[in-house]
Amino acid sequence: MGALMSKLKIIALLTAIFVSSCGRADVSGEYLARFTNGIYHLQLLKTSDDKLTGQLDTIVRDKDNKLTYLSFTASGVADGRSVSLTFSTPGILSSHLSASGALDGSALSLTGNLNPNLISTVVFNRVAREKYKTDVDAFLKETESLIAQKLTDEMKQEAIQAQGRFVFTVDRLIASAQKFTAEAAPHLDKWPLAEDRFRSITTQMSANLGRQKSLDRDRFAVQRGQINVAINQAALVSEQAHSEVEKLQSTFDANVTPLNTRISNTLRACRSLGEASTFNVKTACSRLDDTALKFDETYRAISRGLARMETVYQEEKRKQDSVVRESDNAN
Repeated sequence: MGALMSKLKIIALLTAIFVSSCGRADVSGEYLARFTNGIYHLQLLKTSDDKLTGQLDTIVRDKDNKLTYLSFTASGVADGRSVSLTFSTPGILSSHLSASGALDGSALSLTGNLNPNLISTVVFNRVAREKYKTDVDAFLKETESLIAQKLTDEMKQEAIQAQGRFVFTVDRLIASAQKFTAEAAPHLDKWPLAEDRFRSITTQMSANLGRQKSLDRDRFAVQRGQINVAINQAALVSEQAHSEVEKLQSTFDANVTPLNTRISNTLRACRSLGEASTFNVKTACSRLDDTALKFDETYRAISRGLARMETVYQEEKRKQDSVVRESDNAN
């Protein structure tokens, strides 16, 4: 009977100790809360009078993968497994957060505004410091990977947009080249007629000079003067015709020559892209290549035609100037 009483006293004592320890669990330690976009690290120390002190460090990643680091001083009280905490940042513009909750095994659940502007419950799990360092390193590597992926995606998107702009530019060049070819080609057959016009004016002026000289100076002075006027007027007609050629050359130099340069540069860009280009770019470059063949043929023909007309005019002008001088002297 005595032995039985001793055993019951021991059991009662152990039960009291266990209940006491359960009711007044030590919340001191390090805790970690992990989210998809951040990590909270909480350090708590309970004093003998059930006061709590410590620190809360947070790392949060926003939608642009920018990290925000914040550190709060923790203070509060513990009542067994229950805790009440206030978190403050240092400085004049300090901010304050508050939360309360309870420890259940190794999990500390705190409800409050730990997430700014939002009342929610955050579950912290007791961890060793090594676990915190490992998780932070993993979180930072994950963030670096997200940043790299975002940069890659942005570069791909920019490449797509750049190729779209390139195709648009090629389409405009094709339209301009086709317009020039269509409008210029019919005039090529007319240019020999323009050359013949300069020659025919010279021929007519020479014939008029011969007629002027054949008339008696005294008897046909009026007629000789009229012929002289006609010769000078013919020279002016030739100059006016040449002025139209100069305008055409100026327009060609200002519009068509730069277009030819842009087409050449774009074809070189097409070749430099090679297999790296998309289907749309390859198709646009192929169409430009086909268009450029006809454009270049017309461009060279127009260029040669303008140069030849200038040569013919200068040759005929020297003859016409000579005729004008003779006519003026003969008059």
